[in-house]
Amino acid sequence: MSSKKVKTLPRIEYISRAVDVAMDNAWFEVNQTGHFWMKWRFRVFWNHFGKRLKSTDTLLEIGCGNARFRQQVEARGLTVDGCDLNEQGLKMAEDGRGKLFLYDIHDLDKRLTGKYDVVMLMDVLEHIEDDVSFLRSAAAHVKHNGYLVINVPANPKLFSAYDRAQGHYRRYKKHDLDALISGAGLRSVEVFYWGLILVPVLWVRKWLLGKGGHADTRRGFESPSRMMNAAFSFFMRIETSLLPRTFTGTSVMAVVQNSAPE
Repeated sequence: MSSKKVKTLPRIEYISRAVDVAMDNAWFEVNQTGHFWMKWRFRVFWNHFGKRLKSTDTLLEIGCGNARFRQQVEARGLTVDGCDLNEQGLKMAEDGRGKLFLYDIHDLDKRLTGKYDVVMLMDVLEHIEDDVSFLRSAAAHVKHNGYLVINVPANPKLFSAYDRAQGHYRRYKKHDLDALISGAGLRSVEVFYWGLILVPVLWVRKWLLGKGGHADTRRGFESPSRMMNAAFSFFMRIETSLLPRTFTGTSVMAVVQNSAPE
């Protein structure tokens, strides 16, 4: 048997120093790609933006954590780099085609700024106190006329002890996200809600936690059974097929272009 060594690159490239972030690390244990919400978010992303993507595009996921979303995108034959400041999350990521960076985007490393056709921020901005500055730094990594795709939790009235446990500063209305995008000097292509069917579920979660329930990521996110996960996956297929636009939802997604608003 050959003992030839295979040369590999370092799994994580350290560009910045690791720091504490407003994130419950338990999230990395429960956000499996088979979870109905993870499948739902990716399906919404792909339905609205997948047709724009080419195999030659350069993609970066900012705040990738353990890179589950990157894993879903790369399963479609694309290559996605990922960056985060949470070292524990990055160490839990599975190997992929793209690189992983421990990187503070405010450092504006010249090797990465202006490099990417698409930057993705999947449920990141709600963890950032100064979301405008963060979005501007994220946009600095996008080519001119390239795209950012943003997802954030929606409906401030649904903010609960679960959000606080997760390290969320806020939930967004659609016009809040649109104003944030304009304030960062970017142009919204489309901004839309999704997860209408989940709104009653989050009201129940908020009520239960308000009644003294213990707020933690595992209890607030994990599906109670395979049957429930399958049921919500079924609801996901109905909503994404029949209701591509909803008047409200539990999340709001935006497709954004890195060009000055008209």
